[in-house]
Amino acid sequence: MTHRLPLIFCVAAVAAGCAADGLTGPPPADHRLVYASVKPADPGGVFLFASRIDGTDEIQVADMEGNRPAWSPDGSRIAFQTVGVDGRFDIWTVELSSGDLNDLTRYDGDFAGGQDLAPDESPAWSPDGRRIVFSSSGTGEGDLYLVDADGSHLERLTSTDEPDREPDWSPDGTRIAFSRITPTGTELWVVDLADGAETRLTVPVGRDEGARWSPDGTRIAFTRFPFASSGEEPSHDLFVMDADGSNVVQLTDTPFNELDPTWSPDGRELAFARDEGLVRLTLDTGAELPIDPGEGSFSSPDWRH
Repeated sequence: MTHRLPLIFCVAAVAAGCAADGLTGPPPADHRLVYASVKPADPGGVFLFASRIDGTDEIQVADMEGNRPAWSPDGSRIAFQTVGVDGRFDIWTVELSSGDLNDLTRYDGDFAGGQDLAPDESPAWSPDGRRIVFSSSGTGEGDLYLVDADGSHLERLTSTDEPDREPDWSPDGTRIAFSRITPTGTELWVVDLADGAETRLTVPVGRDEGARWSPDGTRIAFTRFPFASSGEEPSHDLFVMDADGSNVVQLTDTPFNELDPTWSPDGRELAFARDEGLVRLTLDTGAELPIDPGEGSFSSPDWRH
């Protein structure tokens, strides 16, 4: 299913309003960050926005609700999950040059409750841009699926009694990292696309989530929410490890929740969501810089490579 909707809307600071000759067309080349945001003017809606890496010149990328945006490798499209049409939780793409929106995963569900009972979530592109991996509870507790970028050739990738979530494709296109929710915690796993072999990377000490490969494929960043001890109030922190699960290093230790890490193109920085804001972290020095798109809350950043 393809729709054409207005593509880009000027999103100046809410109090200032939008200039009559506001930005139109695809995001400029220097708009390298895409993320989900809730604005004060519409606190009930989650929409997709793009900005420069410091948060300036924010623009809206589609006139429908969406979350978990992901740049295509060539920067021409953004994949995302949405509840924007018929109450369905589907994976969509927006073609940035034309504004065309395409529902990739419009599969049958039970609408007795007013929405699709098989939510499709967390899309990630293959490095060549031809396929998208996503998680879905369409069968079983939740598994990973592959689909061509035009919505054809759906293929189930994992099949267990435990939910698999938040996949991310390795830069060489051979493996996919993901979270597996088990009775003892949430683990990080990798599946090899050549033979389907699965390898566990982390042993639960809580919830390990949001795995993202570094651009050179040697490391994986993720978030960890530890099991609570008596009297503690744990929060999500950022970690990084080698791609085989070794050399786990904690990057943040704050009372706030740090989520959804995404690598810079050169692999020297991470951008992430801290509670409802966005932050950049330089890995060598630990220095942090705020990303400030203006008013609103922000989540699920993706840094265009």
